[in-house]
Amino acid sequence: MAYIRLKLWDVEYIPPGSIVDTGTLGPSVGIIIHDKQIQAAYAGHFVDANIDGLEGMVKDALLRFQKPDYLDVYVAGNSVDDDDEDRDYFLEDREFVPALLKKYGFLDSNTHIRWSPPSTDAHLKLDVDTAENELEILNGYGDSTRVVYRGDIRKAPNLII
Repeated sequence: MAYIRLKLWDVEYIPPGSIVDTGTLGPSVGIIIHDKQIQAAYAGHFVDANIDGLEGMVKDALLRFQKPDYLDVYVAGNSVDDDDEDRDYFLEDREFVPALLKKYGFLDSNTHIRWSPPSTDAHLKLDVDTAENELEILNGYGDSTRVVYRGDIRKAPNLII
């Protein structure tokens, strides 16, 4: 089993027999487009989904995989603090990403988005063979790190108030 951990700006095709980890997502957005039937995915770690190639990744996924209504999409990250000077800029991804997915025909029922609350980091992992996923949201650093949520993204509470 191959373990593929993405870094900033990475966009990768994830072949069968792999687990993908979006890497640490602070204000960045991690996106995985998964085809359960062929057990493969496309995944990206986007600093700015609007300009960093998300649309290109979506197009590549649709060329390789079936129709978008058969694909599952997992989206996480985008933790933005209230006092962040770039707050409005980063929050644009929360509108852009769902709109782009809808534009290309992805079903809302197969799209699982959990934005991170302020001052947290997230990791999103997916086993492309079993479709098991894990969203982990952490708060704090070093010895003071605490788990805010760990589990299936589809069951994760909406932590944005």
